[in-house]
Amino acid sequence: MAENEYLDLGHPRRWQQTRDALDDPACTSSDIVSVACEDLEGVCEKLPGVLRRGPSLALLLKPVLESPSKAQVVLSQFTEKGLAQVVEAACKLAGGRGVAAVADAAATRIIDRLIDQLDLRAGQYDRFRSFEMRQQLRDEAAEAFRIYREPLRNIIEASLRDGPIQPYKRRIPLRPKLTPRQVTNLSVAAPQRDPTHAR
Repeated sequence: MAENEYLDLGHPRRWQQTRDALDDPACTSSDIVSVACEDLEGVCEKLPGVLRRGPSLALLLKPVLESPSKAQVVLSQFTEKGLAQVVEAACKLAGGRGVAAVADAAATRIIDRLIDQLDLRAGQYDRFRSFEMRQQLRDEAAEAFRIYREPLRNIIEASLRDGPIQPYKRRIPLRPKLTPRQVTNLSVAAPQRDPTHAR
């Protein structure tokens, strides 16, 4: 795995909170997805800088559609190969429908890829061995991650057009990093209504 594979949940640093939450048997699927959103925020914040420093994704457009061998040469120039491969696949999927269609397909594939990785890792733990629990995790992740589709699409489209890439604006408020145990404590410590005051 390359050092800067932002889209790989196995990265030694960038998705550590998510892996820690999976490791903690007290963390529910909702806790895990909440922490994964924090990690995904960090990925979205870093990607514009990565794309500014590296080759433009626009380099992939013609080679992917015209020459597979040339496309492989271009792909080798990217440090963030996971993203470049997603865009390559999106170019093939979109065909000649234009840059916006490629960016839209790429953003969708990124979200789907992250959900698949989360599902695969969760399956290694006893509490997620059942189909129902895995499906619940996938459904919650799909619902929570959908707000990142638009910013990812905008970041990718800007690079495909070889234009300026705007900084990412956070979708959820910045908060101190929490351990999985702290996330769990927050969820179980939510104030409960006193039944004696029920009407």
